[in-house]
Amino acid sequence: MVLAGASFVYAQWEPDVQLSNGTYNAYTSFNHQHSIATCGDTVHAVWFDGRHGWPNAEIYYRRSLDRGETWGPEMRLTDDTNWSGYPSLAVAGETLHIAYFESFDEDSDIHYMQSTDGGDTWSPDTQLTMSTVMQDFPSIAVLDTIVHIVFHDEKDGNWEVYYLRSTDNGNTWDPEVRLTIDPDWSNNANVLTRDQLVHVVWSDDRASTTHFDIYYKRSTDNGSTWGADTRLTFTLDSGAPGLAMFGPNLYIAFQSERDGNTEMFFKHSTNNGIDWLPDVQLTDDPALRQIPAIAAAESNIHIVWQDYRSTVLPEIYYKRSTDLGQTWETDMRLTNDSLRSIWPEIAVGDSAVHVIWCDDRPGIYQIFYKRNPTGNPYGIKEIAGHSHEPIRTVLHAIPNPFVSFTVIYGHERDIFALYDVNGTYQGLYRGDRIAEFLPSGVYFVQNMNARGKTTRIVKIKQSP
Repeated sequence: MVLAGASFVYAQWEPDVQLSNGTYNAYTSFNHQHSIATCGDTVHAVWFDGRHGWPNAEIYYRRSLDRGETWGPEMRLTDDTNWSGYPSLAVAGETLHIAYFESFDEDSDIHYMQSTDGGDTWSPDTQLTMSTVMQDFPSIAVLDTIVHIVFHDEKDGNWEVYYLRSTDNGNTWDPEVRLTIDPDWSNNANVLTRDQLVHVVWSDDRASTTHFDIYYKRSTDNGSTWGADTRLTFTLDSGAPGLAMFGPNLYIAFQSERDGNTEMFFKHSTNNGIDWLPDVQLTDDPALRQIPAIAAAESNIHIVWQDYRSTVLPEIYYKRSTDLGQTWETDMRLTNDSLRSIWPEIAVGDSAVHVIWCDDRPGIYQIFYKRNPTGNPYGIKEIAGHSHEPIRTVLHAIPNPFVSFTVIYGHERDIFALYDVNGTYQGLYRGDRIAEFLPSGVYFVQNMNARGKTTRIVKIKQSP
């Protein structure tokens, strides 16, 4: 179903911006690795770049402090003789976490670094794994001071998904844990976290020697223990899962060849991964399309992918739902040049949608960025299939409970009044730094921009 008003929103997409300026190819990571993230007005982007003499790739970083309107200078984060690539980025307030893999000959290991000042300065990198085989393609997620990483490891004779956790903001790391155990390949692992829940999806060919399926598992105790693997697809060759969530809603975008051609599909859980709704096919065209990335906030879901329908070379396409995936607007082509646009990733912050990809229009692959400053509407919405009366979206504090501060997702620029359980006024806070510097306890936040909408938050003490 195509929704009215889509053309107005789509018209808000701004011109492409080139973020990297090297002399050799630069690449984003794959869709499950999160090369772009937001917090408040700040947009963070990472990539790997061969300008210092390929194959000596290095990790680069760049940020915008004004929702993508302008960008600060490029910053080189790694500097060694090995190959550093495929970074994954997670953000918790002013603390940024990056996982990537570093390769030497046939050996690669997972490395980690962080910034505690919003990207101004960075810690030295830490090698997290020690192996004589390939360990690569990490995906990272963070909740307060708990950091989760999943990656691929071939030490068992085939690719398996492994897990690493830090409970002290990346200072120390627990021993690695093997998440998949089967004789076939498990790859493209993606991780996200909320409250004490940790969600992982990946591609796996254990059920058939001819095709991959999408699998899922979760932890309900911050990664201490894990539930069973759940197979989510049962048709021909489904892979490259992108994962997003908002509240109890989990969303997966993936590619599948079930109709004889590679198309984009969507899957949805409304109860934190306990149950899953039937697959929804999002595209239907004889051309090839691949590697979907997905982001979500409030009732909005955004998907981008690389698509060959307009030319023999790939372009970036986009699709949106504003009603929790019940209906979808028409596909939109975001890039329009004579060369390749590949490996897109997407993030949302406040009302804006941010897309990053690599593009060889300069003659070599470079990193490009595009935004729609009004593409993620929030506030009063009408949900198809529900009451026709407008409803105001619920305020979601993420994380909640929290240690340092919480963010009212989708309302980062709004002003909130805070009260303790006795009703005593504690002050005004912007939505991206709620309850910072307050003692632990139960508080109520009231949105001063939305007719007094209120929600409950819990600040807890950091473990000694």
